[in-house]
Amino acid sequence: MSGIVIGIIIGVISSIIATYLYKFFERKRAEKEIKKRLKELEDEFVTPGSKIIVNLSGHPLELFEENWNKDKEPPINIKFGNIDETRLLDEAIRLFLLIPEDIRLRIKKGEDVIFALPGLSKLANLLITIIHAYSGKFPVITTSIQSKEGKGFIWQKPIDLCKVRKDNRLLRIIG
Repeated sequence: MSGIVIGIIIGVISSIIATYLYKFFERKRAEKEIKKRLKELEDEFVTPGSKIIVNLSGHPLELFEENWNKDKEPPINIKFGNIDETRLLDEAIRLFLLIPEDIRLRIKKGEDVIFALPGLSKLANLLITIIHAYSGKFPVITTSIQSKEGKGFIWQKPIDLCKVRKDNRLLRIIG
């Protein structure tokens, strides 16, 4: 009888040790894979293939990081006036609907369009969500930073949020 109990105890302990070892090595493998993928991503934030830039920022697009806009069509500037910050969802929908219908149709069909987002982060987040709902995928975005000289804003190289999402799914493994 005591031999059976000892066998069960040894089996349970072995099971626990095996489980911890598996988790340890799985985590190490995932960390190695993530480091490898992050290295690959370092130079992958290049200008997406889209030729269309939709300016939802309310500001002129004049300065571009590394001239990423050189092979693009002139930006489509959406004029929208003041934003009522107490009704941001309504304002985001209004702003999205100001995009010309032919461009919205191209977005709906899944064509990549680069969106220059407003600096108001809540509004930008709502616009990303609306664009995702409309197109079925995360958009390609650009945001601005003030130039060091204080002479305007520099629009950063576009980031494909769909690609960012896909490439970071690995994080779920170790999360």
